[in-house]
Amino acid sequence: MHLDVHKAEILKLDEKAKQKEEALKKSQSMLDEDVTRFDAFLQNNDQKAHKALKSAEEKTKIKNDKIQKIKHLRSQLSAIQSEIAKFREQKDECIKFKQFLSKLTPQEWKDQKTEEKRQRKTQRKEMWVKQRMEAHKQLQEAEIKAEEQ
Repeated sequence: MHLDVHKAEILKLDEKAKQKEEALKKSQSMLDEDVTRFDAFLQNNDQKAHKALKSAEEKTKIKNDKIQKIKHLRSQLSAIQSEIAKFREQKDECIKFKQFLSKLTPQEWKDQKTEEKRQRKTQRKEMWVKQRMEAHKQLQEAEIKAEEQ
């Protein structure tokens, strides 16, 4: 009887050992799954970090390019403003010289030039009217010839 109890005890201990071994295998399997999921998470996280870094580098490059373009445009603007100021000074100087020369010029000469200008304008107007009349006359003659035929 003592032997049967001992055997039963051994069987019971073997059963507990098997259960603990199965529980240990199950725990190991769950741990392996957790490790796999964690590795996948880390890889995904690394990919996201790499994408974010690449995107930040691209945006920084674009920003630097725009800053350089702005600097270049400001430089051009400054040069143009300087040129405008120079031309204004030249214009003012020319106006002063014109006023000075206008004061020195005799009135008879001014009147003569004004009359010459008026005559040129009149001649141009007469020439224009003559050309228009000639063109109109030729058009009428062409219409008359067309009607006669």
